[in-house]
This record gives sequence, C-alpha cells and structure tokens, in this order.
Amino acid sequence: MDRRTFLATAGVALAGTGAATAAPARPPLRLYSPASQLAADGTPLTDDSIVAAWAGPTAYNRDASRGDPVGYEGRIPLVSVDGRVAGIGSMFVADPARQGGDATYADSNGRALLSLWDALVDGDRVRWDASHEQYWTIDAFGHFRGLAERRGYEVDSVDAVDGPSLADADGLVITTPPRAFDPDERGAIAAFVEDGGALFLHDQANFRGLDETDNLNAIAERLDLAFRFNDDEVNDDAANAGAPFEPLTTEYDAALFGA
Repeated sequence: MDRRTFLATAGVALAGTGAATAAPARPPLRLYSPASQLAADGTPLTDDSIVAAWAGPTAYNRDASRGDPVGYEGRIPLVSVDGRVAGIGSMFVADPARQGGDATYADSNGRALLSLWDALVDGDRVRWDASHEQYWTIDAFGHFRGLAERRGYEVDSVDAVDGPSLADADGLVITTPPRAFDPDERGAIAAFVEDGGALFLHDQANFRGLDETDNLNAIAERLDLAFRFNDDEVNDDAANAGAPFEPLTTEYDAALFGA
C-alpha cells in the first residue's frame, strides 16, 4: 500500500544546498518517501562504485514507523547499482495522482529512469511483476510507461516470476512486494540476472508499519548483491519538492541518469 494517502504541498524548496552559484545544469531528482540503502553486511553504504545517487547534504534519515533503521551521519544513498541490478529507494516515476499530486518531475524523473534502463537493459522487453500483491502495479505508472514505449521499450505485467514468464524478458521491475518470493522464484530471478537480465528493485519508506523491505532484501541476499534496503525514511527540510519526505537531489551519476 501507499505510504502517503494525502497530497504533498505544491512548490519547490532548494535553499541550503550549498554556496551561491549558478543553478546546476542537471535537473534535480525527486524521490517520494524514499528509503536508503545499506551495505550487504547491514552497515552504512559508502561505496561510490555502488551508489548511483546520493541524497543532498541537508538530508537525514529517520525511523518512520516501527523499524530499527541504521542511521547515517554522512551522505545517504538513494539509488544503488550492482552489475545489472538497481536498487531504487522510491517508486520514483509513479503517476503524480498516485504519489504526491505534483507533475513537476514526471518527465525529468522519467527520462532519468529511462537512461538507467538504457544503461542496464540489453534489449527492449521489460516485465513488471504483478504477482506478489503489490499496490504499485504497472497501472500506477501510466505516464512513465508511455515514455518508455515511445523510447522503444515493450513494458508488460507478468503474473508469475518463473522461467517461462522471464524467458523473453530483458528487464524485470519489482516494486515493494507484500508477499515474499519463494525459493523457486528467487532462483528464477537469479538465473535471469545471471543470463544477462536487468533487475530493478523499487523500495519505499517504512511508513506507518507498511514494510515490504525484508522481501526485497531476500532477493538481494539470494543474488549476493553489494547493497540492501534500510528500514527508514529519508527526509530533507531544505531541499525538497514541498515536504521533507520529498527530497530533491542533484548528487547522482550523470552518465547513468542522462544529465
């Protein structure tokens, strides 16, 4: 389920992000109620070769509900990439009406994610898992799906995660799954990635106890990834898109995100 059932306040706040200089050439990324990532051993993730996007310097992470998050005193990772697997701390490109009601970043975030798809997906057939009771099915991403299809991607839901359902896929998207993936499903994902498939794991903040992070981390463990997801919410009181739980950042890998 969605962590936020109310609309975010309109507007953009970018104060406090550094010395007075010209506006950055790259567009800011907006992450709605995001979670951070950790290293595989559960400690803060600090590896620049893994982290593809960091929160801004005024961001902080907090316990949003019932978890016991790992705290960050330095930079906070929001997107991590290990091989052809990306861990993204929010839905990132959900339709504005489904996540904040603000269309300001729909196109720029969409282009950024498509650039990441271009970097990791060897092909054009992307499948979106709808088999684990997800709230965030492909229906919540209509605007982005249109952008992707105009880019040449074929984006469709799958009702199973197994060898046959992934046989013709080049990429797989998994959003926070309330139902865990069983060992056979995790094995099918591992075989898919080992065969060159790209995997995109979308997490979100542990808001009001609605937490599916453990189910994503079970996939990350099966794949022996260099990152895991944290039980937290990343906030930024200074650089945000209208509320602290909508942090903005320009601290990302421009080569991956197309800026």
